[in-house]
Amino acid sequence: MSVSTHPPDWLRRYGNLQGYSWRPTTINGRSAFCRPLGLVEFSFDTDGRHYEGRADMNVCIKTELATTLSKADLRERILLAWTRLRNQHLLLRAKTIRDESDSLAPQGLHFAVTVPESWQQARIEDEKQIVWLEDHYENIEWKDFYHHCQNIWDGLSSYVWMRDFVHCLNETSSNLQDEITTYIQPESIRQRLPLPQEALYPPIPGNVARQRWFWAITRILRHVRTPLPAGFENPLRQEGGVRKQAIRFEQKYAAVLDYSAVPPLNTTTLHVAIPSSRYSRRQSSFIPARQLTSVFHTQRKASLRPLQIHFHNPRRWNLRPRRPNHDGGPRKLLLLFFLPSGQTLHNRLSPQPARFFQPPHRPK
Repeated sequence: MSVSTHPPDWLRRYGNLQGYSWRPTTINGRSAFCRPLGLVEFSFDTDGRHYEGRADMNVCIKTELATTLSKADLRERILLAWTRLRNQHLLLRAKTIRDESDSLAPQGLHFAVTVPESWQQARIEDEKQIVWLEDHYENIEWKDFYHHCQNIWDGLSSYVWMRDFVHCLNETSSNLQDEITTYIQPESIRQRLPLPQEALYPPIPGNVARQRWFWAITRILRHVRTPLPAGFENPLRQEGGVRKQAIRFEQKYAAVLDYSAVPPLNTTTLHVAIPSSRYSRRQSSFIPARQLTSVFHTQRKASLRPLQIHFHNPRRWNLRPRRPNHDGGPRKLLLLFFLPSGQTLHNRLSPQPARFFQPPHRPK
């Protein structure tokens, strides 16, 4: 049997700078760079892929512009500033692709960043990522619209992006075009592509067993925490019971938001609770005694037969040193399994303790 000398996949995902490096590739005939998703990045990608972006980050920036530009020129300036920002912070342009041949990537997912051929091509691609609300609604309250998104906030990233975006708005169109041309050069892109945080961990010395123990203890110390209390009650547990259908949202901004998906609020966990006092009164017994009887009743056949076989040969079991491990009559069902085989099965399970400890017959 051959034994693999390579460490397991989960162990190779920590401190593997070479495995997470960006590699040049081609996507639909275009030059691009790709690398496997990190573990933290994969969790956010799963939220966006399967849970409608519940962990998407939203930013609201309020600016006041004093300009003599026309409406069309102002839009063009904003578009160029947005294009420059996306090419400066390249993960804003990244998308995920699958490559099952790479075992390091979770589910074969990779980040891919394409290389634009010119600043005009980059502008056209980034224009598709902008929605102008005034093209669809005459008057719109930005606070009401912003409350329609799931507000996940990353303070450090948001601050850097907003700072650079405001700086871009104050640049001239020609300067923005020149900066975009510089940012989209393949060598410039390769130098600025970020690595996942798992790749930046220091390598752990020692053999595979030492590395496993290190990461197992580290994950327990860093990630095992007492869960936070619920922020709000499950809507399905409101008065009136579980709803048969999910409530659809009011399609207030249907021109720019997709309301086709029904909110996933049709299932919940139901717990059945029976008070112990009610159960005891109905069965005329004490609840712990009922539980103990149920447990040992299912085990008595498997437990008594080995004892009978063991007691069958008295030469292999000395009864003289045996002493009861209690100070009085048997009061628990557990003691029935320590009685000698000289007693009948009926006496051993009988509720009358007087019959339990009759001296067994010993041959002279």
